[in-house]
Amino acid sequence: MTFAKSNLNDYIKVKLTEYGRKIYISSFTSLGLPEPHIKIDEEGYTQFQMHDFINTFGKYIYMCCEMPCETTVQIQVDSVLKGKCAKAKEIIKELLDCLKQDTSDPQTNHYVCQYMDKAEQFLKEIG
Repeated sequence: MTFAKSNLNDYIKVKLTEYGRKIYISSFTSLGLPEPHIKIDEEGYTQFQMHDFINTFGKYIYMCCEMPCETTVQIQVDSVLKGKCAKAKEIIKELLDCLKQDTSDPQTNHYVCQYMDKAEQFLKEIG
């Protein structure tokens, strides 16, 4: 099982059921607000910030319930990937800088091995 860090301000995309659409609309109209327009993308998903999704639908999701959305969802991982890519670029840049130097020097050879170990560890982390 692999986990990725995500922020509750990040986005989640769900495929609302008819029941879910009714819940979402009711969350507005019950407060006297106009009926919202539900934006559905070309794949049938509606996007919410995670905390909004939890606030709106959380009490309706439990064992053996009528689901307000399909159980497979998409979670934004851009922020996680950007962090991993930045780390990868940094390690690769340092490794390349070391490789440009004369590796016959024991100190330089030590640094090359050190950055190669970092790169290998990073590759293990990201799978």
